[in-house]
Amino acid sequence: MSKDIPVKVVAQPEFLGWLEDKIAFAYTVYITKRSEQNITLRMRNWMITHANGGTEEVIGDGGI
Repeated sequence: MSKDIPVKVVAQPEFLGWLEDKIAFAYTVYITKRSEQNITLRMRNWMITHANGGTEEVIGDGGI
């Protein structure tokens, strides 16, 4: 995230059901800029915490 540009990020999870022996979720992420300045999402970095306490980091290019 760039310096001095206020943004609001909201993640909305959706339960998709069971996929074999795993639970599947999808996430919609809303990013709202609070500035007239243009911004570009260049990368994403999510920390996912599983029900068993394990964590997983997802890093990738900007929005897909």
